Order: sequence, then C-alpha cells, then structure tokens
Amino acid sequence: MKKTVILLMMFFAIGVMAENLLKNGEFNTIRLGGELYAAAASGSVKLSNFAQVENGNRCLKLEIMELKTSEDGRKSLSSEVVFGKNGNTLGLAAEPDTVYDFSFDCQGDLQLSLWVSLDSKPIEKTYFSEKRIRPVPKVFKGTAGKWTTCQGEFKTAADTKYIRLHLMLWGDSKQQSNFSLKPGDVVLIDNVKIIKRKANK
Repeated sequence: MKKTVILLMMFFAIGVMAENLLKNGEFNTIRLGGELYAAAASGSVKLSNFAQVENGNRCLKLEIMELKTSEDGRKSLSSEVVFGKNGNTLGLAAEPDTVYDFSFDCQGDLQLSLWVSLDSKPIEKTYFSEKRIRPVPKVFKGTAGKWTTCQGEFKTAADTKYIRLHLMLWGDSKQQSNFSLKPGDVVLIDNVKIIKRKANK
C-alpha cells in the first residue's frame, strides 16, 4: 500500500510538471531560451542566466542597469521581465474563462509588481496588450540571501487565447518617500511555472 501511494504521488508530480506552459522555467540551460524578454518604459534591466557560486544552481538574474533621471532630479524605473514568448509570437497558448496558477522562487529584497496580459490573437509589439490584469497577489517581495516562493492565480477572459506573465520593477522618487532603487540591484528568479488549474470533478 505504501509503495502504491508513493507511486501515485510520483505520477501526480510528473503530471503537474508536464502541464507547465514554460519549457525552461528552471533555467537549467546556459541560454535563456525564447520564452521571455525584458521590456521597459523608463530605465532598464538586464536579463542573464546566472549560476550561483555556492551551489551551482542556475537561475534568471534580473539586474537594474539604469534609472531614468529627469532634469528636476526625479528618478524612476518601470522595467520588467515577461514570461510568454514562443518564437516570434508573443503569448503562450491559453484557454478562455480558465483559472491558471503560477509560482516562482525569488531571492532579493526588491518588490515586484505582478501583471498578466490577456490577448485574443498573437501580438507583435512587446509593449502592447489587449487586456492587462492584476493577478492575486498583485505584488511580491523576496528576501535578500534567501529563496522564497510566490504562489498566485489569475483567470482568463472570455476571448483569451494567449497569456503573458509580467514581473515588474517599479519606482518613482517623487511618489515614494522610501525610494531606494539603484543600478546594480539584483533579483534572482527560478522555477517559474504557469499551470492550468484542473476542474474539480
């Protein structure tokens, strides 16, 4: 009986892993692959495949490269990593009126704003979304030097056929009294999953 339970758990785990819409969410290959991209409205970030010295674990490194500085000294950043690209097509194939669960591991004490793009057709321009919604949770802040896990969900619209998950770094020194973002700040991301939730039987 015990062996049967263990085997069932293994098959369940394999099934869940197989449902991840991302093929390289663990970043175990040196190349990042074509499933993600960086986008910026102000400032910029750099994406790279990073191997941690202490254990050799490969993950995604999201590094702030530049803040936008206005003539009045205002500093701002609105830049993100987007999961949801398939070759030249922006968006992962998805089903309408469906709940999707997502999760990712994070290391770094910078707050990420979370968004989801819902599109009815393939999108050509990275900055465009037909619909852009906030998932639950809307924001997530990791911990410096320690891996923590963000788990969330969102529901697609009636006309949704493609989805993208956005992890945004945002800040504005005129709007935030505790603005502390600076070039060189880093967030590590690993084990990104986007999974269609199975209907209850």
